Amino acid sequence: MRPLFFDFPKDEASYTVTDEWMLGPAVLAAPKLDEGTTRDVFLPAGTWRDVTNGKVVRGPVTLRGYAAPLGVTPAFVNLKAEGATKAYRALARTGAER
Repeated sequence: MRPLFFDFPKDEASYTVTDEWMLGPAVLAAPKLDEGTTRDVFLPAGTWRDVTNGKVVRGPVTLRGYAAPLGVTPAFVNLKAEGATKAYRALARTGAER
């Protein structure tokens, strides 16, 4: 588990994100740490697959008001990273995609 700036050192915005982490080279996790059912999610440059709905998102972008109900951890797979296919399949099998 690493802060975003470890993997994206040239992205100045990644230094300000304190509640998202890279899990290995492919998975970005953005857990909900406060009350409410939404959160903003920052995705650094790259092509990301949203594990919750399967959509592809191109970064850098901040997803404002991303749905994050209790029990759902927003997760995104960097499609260009080593192990991306394996990571996405594993997360989808656990039901994170539903």
